[in-house]
Amino acid sequence: MKKNRWMLIVFLFFFVLLVEGKKVKAVSGVETIPSLTQKQTALKKKQFGSLPNLKEFSLDSQGTGIVAYNFGKSMEDIKALNGDEQAAKEMILYESGATGYSLMGDVTDEIQVGDLGDLFSTSSNDLAEHHITLTVPAEYSGTGKELSTDVIIYTGKVAKPTTWKELDKALLAKDVTVIEVQGNMINTINTNSNSEINTKMSNDRKDFAILGNGYSLDFLPTSYYWWSNSATNPSVTFDNIDLYGSNWYGPITMRDSFKGGCHSTYRNVNYSGSQVTASFQSIVTFEGVNNIHSNDTTYKSFDGTARTMLTKQQAGLESHTLIFTEHSKTNLEVDQGDGVILGGYYCNVGDVSHIQPSLTLKDNATVSIKTNGNSGENKNWGATQAIPSAINIQRNGRVDIGKNAKLVTETAKSTKRVPVYLGLTNNTSDDSKNWETTINMDTNSEFIITNGGPIPKSYGAVMLQNKSSINVGNAAKMVLNANNMTTQASGVLMGVNSKINVAKKSELTINKNGGIGNILTLSANSSFNVSDEGVAKFVSDGEGNSTDSMIYGADKSTFIIGERGLFTSQIKNGSGKRTMLDFATGANFQFANARRIDLDVRGNSNASLIGMDAGSFLADIQAVKGWTKADADKGDSQPTYDWSPMYGMNISYADDNIKKIIANSLTYKMRDDFIEHYDTNKLSRVLFDYIPDVHLGFDELSDNPDLSSSQVFKGVVNQGSSVAFYKVVDEKDPSKDVLLPHATVASPVEGEDKKYHLVTKNETYQFDVPSDMKLVAGDKIKAYGFLNGKSDSVINVVQDKTPPTAKGKNYYVPVNSTAPDAEDLVQDVADTNPNNTGFTYQYNTENPLDKIQSLMSELGEHAIKVDVSDEAGNTATIDTTLTVVESDSHIKADDVSIKYKDLRNMSKKEIENDILSKGNISAYKLLNGQKVDLTKYVTIKDLGGLDDTENIKTTPYTVSLVVPAKDAGEGIYDDIVKTMNVRVTNIDSVLTVSFVNEADKVLDHYTTTIKALVGDTLDLTKDKTIQEKRDLLAKDGYLLGSGPKNETAFNVADSEMVIVYHVEGTVMIQSVPTVLDFGTVKYIASPNRVEKPMYDKELIVSDTRANASSGWSMYAQMTAPLQSADGNKLEDVIHYVSKGEDKVLSDQSQPIFHYKENKASVYDISHDWGDKPKSDGIKLDLGSSGDVYTGSYTGEITWKIMEGQP
Repeated sequence: MKKNRWMLIVFLFFFVLLVEGKKVKAVSGVETIPSLTQKQTALKKKQFGSLPNLKEFSLDSQGTGIVAYNFGKSMEDIKALNGDEQAAKEMILYESGATGYSLMGDVTDEIQVGDLGDLFSTSSNDLAEHHITLTVPAEYSGTGKELSTDVIIYTGKVAKPTTWKELDKALLAKDVTVIEVQGNMINTINTNSNSEINTKMSNDRKDFAILGNGYSLDFLPTSYYWWSNSATNPSVTFDNIDLYGSNWYGPITMRDSFKGGCHSTYRNVNYSGSQVTASFQSIVTFEGVNNIHSNDTTYKSFDGTARTMLTKQQAGLESHTLIFTEHSKTNLEVDQGDGVILGGYYCNVGDVSHIQPSLTLKDNATVSIKTNGNSGENKNWGATQAIPSAINIQRNGRVDIGKNAKLVTETAKSTKRVPVYLGLTNNTSDDSKNWETTINMDTNSEFIITNGGPIPKSYGAVMLQNKSSINVGNAAKMVLNANNMTTQASGVLMGVNSKINVAKKSELTINKNGGIGNILTLSANSSFNVSDEGVAKFVSDGEGNSTDSMIYGADKSTFIIGERGLFTSQIKNGSGKRTMLDFATGANFQFANARRIDLDVRGNSNASLIGMDAGSFLADIQAVKGWTKADADKGDSQPTYDWSPMYGMNISYADDNIKKIIANSLTYKMRDDFIEHYDTNKLSRVLFDYIPDVHLGFDELSDNPDLSSSQVFKGVVNQGSSVAFYKVVDEKDPSKDVLLPHATVASPVEGEDKKYHLVTKNETYQFDVPSDMKLVAGDKIKAYGFLNGKSDSVINVVQDKTPPTAKGKNYYVPVNSTAPDAEDLVQDVADTNPNNTGFTYQYNTENPLDKIQSLMSELGEHAIKVDVSDEAGNTATIDTTLTVVESDSHIKADDVSIKYKDLRNMSKKEIENDILSKGNISAYKLLNGQKVDLTKYVTIKDLGGLDDTENIKTTPYTVSLVVPAKDAGEGIYDDIVKTMNVRVTNIDSVLTVSFVNEADKVLDHYTTTIKALVGDTLDLTKDKTIQEKRDLLAKDGYLLGSGPKNETAFNVADSEMVIVYHVEGTVMIQSVPTVLDFGTVKYIASPNRVEKPMYDKELIVSDTRANASSGWSMYAQMTAPLQSADGNKLEDVIHYVSKGEDKVLSDQSQPIFHYKENKASVYDISHDWGDKPKSDGIKLDLGSSGDVYTGSYTGEITWKIMEGQP
């Protein structure tokens, strides 16, 4: 029924779409489709419960964002959409109840649905998550930024319980993978509060998600669970749900051991009751906003009913791994019991025994874990001892806090639970023995720890056992507030071989307020390291008569503060005799060039600063101040002693007493005063301050004498610095440096014979380069500055600032070749830098490469600029020439002519010499861009027949010139050849033969030419060309007339002459049928007519007369009647029809056809003969009477043509 109703809704919805004419909004790449926003009007708005977590997580601090509920759909639901993205997106908007909040108000109508990803690929009802992005464009948010959230569509087999019985059925079903709660429910099946009910789900039950839709579920004493199965890896997801329950395993759990562990995910979940889950091998993940409360003995359900728990005082949760995802916010509070227990029960069994237990905060996650009581559940499964803790990680587990994440751990006031305990395994045979117990803090993360009460003596508020480490990452902050430590417990207790590392710009602060005991305990071989610019602050306050050391380092422990690091340690008050820094045998406290080391016991006159059992206190490059106990009330500017600068301080101790001091300063007086008066037993405060670094700048040096950089050493340095200059021989060995001349200033260090060139009076220095010293490119000059025990140096390489030199040259290239490299156009390139190993060449911007390439098709010289640069980038612009020539090897020659009369009398050698002298001949080759003259090697290879004077012609002769390869030399492997034209003049004659008709008109289409030699005598009657034309004229109907005079002995007197022949046009029958075959005719006693006979030739008339205006007429005559072999005749049966006129042919000639088109032409009369009645042509008509005998008849027709009309 529900499915049908949905189909009806979809139909109505799309009906609204069509009427309104809008489209669904979509976001995919950069393209969007405007969204439909009628879901509130076309459909009733979907209802959800009142759990606020989702809204809290989805909206930012300004209250802007998109709130959208995750929901479930079956495979069948998805397939029913038939891939319709529009329908799918409208479904998402409705089912999620998506609501947009902006600074301008409700922007729900502007929500856009993003790419659907693999939603339409759903092919089973196994649980799957599809994350779809919803957005509101920036222009509607009021913040200038896009609003965005993800909604999850869970696909699988869906159940939508409205009663607990339906919920129970769905939970126990093997194949239901999505459970969508339809309202608030309380367990109505197992309501007995006197016993816990553990309801086992099938081992092959599929993973599932339970979607609360903001509603509340109270499981009472029931826990649904998967039982141990080494072949399965179950998973359950709680989404947007308010949970309650009194079962110590939690409402839904995994007991005990599984393949590879198992998974529990909590998304926007509130829980109140017993432990939220005891899934010992599970990876438990919190997403969104979650509030978890493990109550002591009772919890108040959503309906206000107080419910008693059978198993009381449970921990917050138990699992193997705990993860808080990016941007999630989770509060976990436990009345009695540990906050979280990780790596405990069953975590040393099966696959998970090979995985290190961990608590992880992903980037930007915020987590608060608070315990309120002393008693309750704690476990030591796999650890050396059971220690009640807010964070209890066993089996050498770790804590990882991501970038910008914040972890807050708190134990309630006056309680004895340890805030942070990372336990050492007691099993030396499994993987855990190789794991390092660590707290790792990433960039900008925070770890705030508050200890509320007197934890046991042997514990610490932060307790890491052997081989442990705390790593406070870059710019991270770790703060421990250890309160009411009255049992001598430590603030931080590190086991043997442990490490604390405070990274660059990070901060570790430990405040110990009230009580006794160490603020920090480092066991043997442990180390405390503050990196460069890191900060460590220790404060003891309100510890009264405590006699315990403030900071204790056991044998061979080290305490190291890096450069520009800051370490302050203060005992603010008290009266007990105690030591601030207490180190055992072989321990060291060491720092150099620190920002500040402040050891301050002024608040306790009975306290001493430092005690070492055969240890060393090492400090270097510091300004040191000391306050005696009598001057304890004096401020920073009023020390009893002020020693600066001090360096190389090595102070040996025997307990509180100083055995020996080694130290140095600029003066013996300063050094000796420090050695005499530095006694930490008599001082209440020692401050090691930072001596400002010497910062020396050294201006660029050059080899160009025209520049000041070659004349003066100058730069900046701290005021009062002593400065010296050296020539560097070996950068790796400063002892080889050579002090430059004219160093006359004494060293500021007393007793040192070192010399300097100057002492700065302000923050700049300047020293003239000695006149006898020339700076050479590549030389290394060191400027060294010294002040108050600190130094700085800069090595400058003398820069090559002198441009190279070069000469241009005329570079030849063949036309249409590739542009040469710019390097080819210059020569004699040199540089003043002896270390310069090469040059770069490029065409100047006035003639870039593309312009050069365009010039390659233009013959001639081109002025070019080439930039030559040395390795230092100094550039000289060189003027040069690029000459484009015909080819890379070439012979040039002009065409020549020789008069025939001269040629006939020349020998072959004379002809060659004549051509070479007249032809303006030259030759060259290109070699490396240079033009090499080869003219003297040019010879004539072939005259091309010019020397055959008996058969000479006027056609130009192709003469071949050659430079033999053997003569051309280097770079030429084939002969260089060239052809030239030589024309013989005054020899050929062309005779044009024209035919003129009776109207003196030249008949152009009969005109022809014949060739002869000037001076020849021709017999034109024997010329084949003329005779062929005359025969053609006769054939075409012309009467041949007279020819030229002296036709048989025509003298060729000129190179061009015209010969005229006269003709006269006529009318003639050009073609006539010799056979007219009427075929076989069957006689019948009725008219019988053959319209068209068969014939062998056409009846054609040719009219070639100049004046054809009179036309012509065709005549026909039966010169022999149709007669059979038997003598039978057919009389008057041959007819001729012309233009409808029917004439019977007889023995009398008569006109049958007239032509009067007034033009000369060839006319085919038979072309118009037809085979239809009344058509033109010759006909056989037997008629219907007379005597007709069978037989074959033949006759004869005579055709005549006459000019004019009858």
